[in-house]
Amino acid sequence: MGQATGNNSQHNFDHSSSTVPLPMPIDVLCAGLIVADHVCAPIERFPPAGGLATTGRLELTIGGCAANVAVDLARLGLRVAIGGRVGND
Repeated sequence: MGQATGNNSQHNFDHSSSTVPLPMPIDVLCAGLIVADHVCAPIERFPPAGGLATTGRLELTIGGCAANVAVDLARLGLRVAIGGRVGND
């Protein structure tokens, strides 16, 4: 059992296997950033420094370079897998 530390937290993980079977063959493995993008409807003007603005719509979408490339490749018909890391932020 391996151990990783960082940001005052401790995580255990198993290094006994370096391979993970995939449920199907893939054409491309995208590895890198996977984030959540918050996209809002346009606002009339920016609020003053420290102020707030309201919007009529807020969408949560996938983002990050690896995720964006994986989505686009899948739309082009390729079989894609994605790998990323979950942070504690």
